Amino acid sequence: MSKDIVLVPLDSRPVNSDIPKLICAAAGLECEIPDQDMLGKYMNPGNCDKIADWLLKKSAENYVLSLDMLLYGGLVASRGSISNPYSLQKGFSAISELKKKNPNSKILCFSTIRRLSTTVYSEESMTEWQNMNCYLKAFYSHDLEMAAVLKKKIKPDVIQQYDLLRKRNFENNIKAIELVSKGSIDFLLLPQEDCFPNGPQTQEQLTMSEKILSLGLSEKVFLHNGADEAAQELVSKVANPREKKISVLCDCPSKLNEIMEFEDRPFQTNLFSHMKALNFIQDYDSQTILYIAFAEPQTCVRHIKTALAYGKKVILLDLIAPNGGCKELISEMIRSDLLRQLCGYSAWNTASNSLGTALAFCALTDMKINRKRISELLVRNLVDDFLYQRIYRQVLDERFKKDIHNMQAVDKKTREDIKKEFVSCANKFLTESGFRGVQITDFCFPWERTFECSVTCSSQ
Repeated sequence: MSKDIVLVPLDSRPVNSDIPKLICAAAGLECEIPDQDMLGKYMNPGNCDKIADWLLKKSAENYVLSLDMLLYGGLVASRGSISNPYSLQKGFSAISELKKKNPNSKILCFSTIRRLSTTVYSEESMTEWQNMNCYLKAFYSHDLEMAAVLKKKIKPDVIQQYDLLRKRNFENNIKAIELVSKGSIDFLLLPQEDCFPNGPQTQEQLTMSEKILSLGLSEKVFLHNGADEAAQELVSKVANPREKKISVLCDCPSKLNEIMEFEDRPFQTNLFSHMKALNFIQDYDSQTILYIAFAEPQTCVRHIKTALAYGKKVILLDLIAPNGGCKELISEMIRSDLLRQLCGYSAWNTASNSLGTALAFCALTDMKINRKRISELLVRNLVDDFLYQRIYRQVLDERFKKDIHNMQAVDKKTREDIKKEFVSCANKFLTESGFRGVQITDFCFPWERTFECSVTCSSQ
């Protein structure tokens, strides 16, 4: 039987594999992904060949495919290993063959543009990451004397592999654009992973943009900051493909023109690109409001309170600080009994990561949706993006005196105690926030590190 969506996620983390499925469930769509053992885990890449074989056996109306997983074995693998040329060719061939077998199905793909530096997986790799960051920033700001000094701190083979991988990933993104031109891919996102303005990605972006324009693909290929949010956006685009009206408001309009941390262009540029890719248009009379919190919690609360009083559906995008919600904002929302009235909340990782999740919520507001599932999504994001990332993660890091890159070093009993402690804390937070009939039932570290967690909630 044909599925609504077959998804090959960026990797096995919840933001890439679980949340897209939850979005589909809220929209009443059936979504199938490969088994976890095929997707790999953290430093162990996914099995590209098995995934390609699996994909070609699946019949679906829509395919949402991560090229990073299909070609390299996931996002981390895309930065850290030279792939087997056979696997690369098989991945691209699988897409073309899939389209031939399913000519009436839509194939939506996303492929990241390489991040600035390397992957952090230990204290030693953190030093390597910092050295590469500093060296590249010095080099691309034309401080060549400082760059030469910093380059000596980095092993030559590290720089050599970095350059090779940048070149390989760039060339494969060009091939992906060409597959759109040939009709094998119907829609393509090229999200730019962590970077800074005028870095090594700039020339790559310029070449890709010229290619997109020359082939007349500006309505089918989009390039902007982001990465992990792409699957969430694309399944929401499948769920609600029509033109959608949205009112975008914020507490501090001047912030729209600022470049957010880890990004390389004004936030407003990313906002317009993400919206256009998902077929949103700005309409101040819309019942759906994407409210962006930049700097002034009390102003946000006042605006949101007014909007809710007029019956608007409000999705809160909290960008006051990267990778975690704002304590003052959430406290004020709870005091005013507004938190439980939201239709969506997002505050995780980079600004564009969080934006993508918020827009996925927005896409669901004018649909006939499963209210129970959307409520669970809201609760899950509040508990993860705010309670865990902003508060509890800091508690853990202080308790262990460092950021934990390897939770396997923590004994089983301690991890079980952490789970019980957080679940209790989360359910207390939900009660105090006015949520009824929904609770957190499980919590774990899917990649055995504190950077992300897995939260399970259920409605009674």
